[in-house]
Amino acid sequence: ADVLASLDMHERTYGWSTEMLVKAARIGVRFQEVPVSYRRRGGGQSKVSGTLRGSARAGVVILSTVLRYARWQATTPTIQSKERHERAASLYHAFLRDTAARFAHETAFDVFWAYAPDTADWEAIIGAPSPAFPQQGADWTARQRHIFGWTAAHGYEQTVLIASDSPQLVPLTVLTAFHALDAFDAVLLPTYDGGYSLIGQRRGVDILGTIPMSTRTVFDDLMQAASHAGIAAEAMPPTWDIDEAHDLTHL
Repeated sequence: ADVLASLDMHERTYGWSTEMLVKAARIGVRFQEVPVSYRRRGGGQSKVSGTLRGSARAGVVILSTVLRYARWQATTPTIQSKERHERAASLYHAFLRDTAARFAHETAFDVFWAYAPDTADWEAIIGAPSPAFPQQGADWTARQRHIFGWTAAHGYEQTVLIASDSPQLVPLTVLTAFHALDAFDAVLLPTYDGGYSLIGQRRGVDILGTIPMSTRTVFDDLMQAASHAGIAAEAMPPTWDIDEAHDLTHL
């Protein structure tokens, strides 16, 4: 039913089955034509095969239907796209659980989780109780600023924030970032796609400003903004994160 709804069928005559097959092929749906048995026509004449005119008319409609939908694109989710979303969510769930296990017994620094949405059953997601608090803010810039503000309000002089889409990060990487904050105001771990998967700041420092997040220049933008503001920022050796399917080659 979901696939049929996503095909958004319109044809009402000879082109109906052709429209269905062309659109199914366009979205990669597997289909099979199943032959059925029927009795010989008891009376009357077929509108299609009964006359040359009927056959020609049906052929024109069928061919024009193929051309009409040859470049058609689905506008509603298909079962395949839903399955891809579910697989992606399952993968990121695994990232979270792996990260939780890797940092579970860390003693060199305190570990907190900042999660969204605030209704999430966080302990069920990561598989174990852990100090956590909900993110706040209309966008990712505001939510990061809130995280830094939360830790500062709880007495921490240095905070290092890591992203959940870089499951390869280990406690030593975070510890290295903390050591960098002994000499610098801020530290960033750039990713190959122009973003970053770790950001650290001293208490009272803010290099986020109004810079848009999730762009291919956000790391350079942050470093440039820090320089203009007189904030000493350190860049760690770059790494990767998982944003698109092709990023899985790194993993």
